[in-house]
Amino acid sequence: MAKLKKNFEFEGKGNIWRIIPDNNGYLLVETRDTVKKQVYFSYLNLENGNSVIKNFQLEEKFWTGVEKVYNSIVIFHKFVKPDLPGHIGLFAYDIKNEKFLWKHDDLAYSFFFEEKIYCFKRGFETNKNFAVDFFTGKMISEIPDETEFKMLHEKATEAEDFSDYVFPERFFPEQKIEGNSMRILNDIYQKNKIEGIIEYACFNDVLLYNFHTHNKNKSYNNIFRAADLNSDKTVLEEIINKNCSKLMPDCFFIKGNQLFLLQETKKIIVYNYNK
Repeated sequence: MAKLKKNFEFEGKGNIWRIIPDNNGYLLVETRDTVKKQVYFSYLNLENGNSVIKNFQLEEKFWTGVEKVYNSIVIFHKFVKPDLPGHIGLFAYDIKNEKFLWKHDDLAYSFFFEEKIYCFKRGFETNKNFAVDFFTGKMISEIPDETEFKMLHEKATEAEDFSDYVFPERFFPEQKIEGNSMRILNDIYQKNKIEGIIEYACFNDVLLYNFHTHNKNKSYNNIFRAADLNSDKTVLEEIINKNCSKLMPDCFFIKGNQLFLLQETKKIIVYNYNK
């Protein structure tokens, strides 16, 4: 029978804003306190949950974010203006050695490809595009041909590998899916007063799903379950949001052999899959 064994939990300061797996077995977590206007960054070892850094802050305490994480180096950005989406600046921080490697205040991130950052500098009429070495920040070249820049972007998109990710899909009553999954999910609809839709994902021999039930006080509980498809037995159940005022979708995903649950917007729970 399939087993999901809890590996670790993580809770930082504020609400979990972004969860960004690195390419070498680590996880960057961005948390934000929108009331106090503080942003924090933590970097975890996915094997055991140990923190390399926890609740790290930059000099700019709120109006900053992450563009890319690669080989334990984070590329941060600032914003052109507070409350506006435009990004500006490239700031490379070596997490394990706790130091900044390089920065370009006037460049804005576009994409990452073959250990280069492709970026641009805003101009009055047109932008100028550049390639920068990811590790040193050295300017490699200007790319004046906009068509070439777009082609490189397309190649970068094609090179991205999400093959070890599994994200949930939406299930509706009487929807046709293969195996025991359809019967189990339809049974959930019949036995529970479901609000909204069920989100589900099949991973090896496990069906993962979450749904909302309506409480007497007009709030919702968001319930996550995992069922062994060979025996129909529930192998894991968690209430991941209690008494929430609105439906809370997108609360879980799979990467590799690990299940990531987001609980109450403040905690990440990571399970390992074992057969």
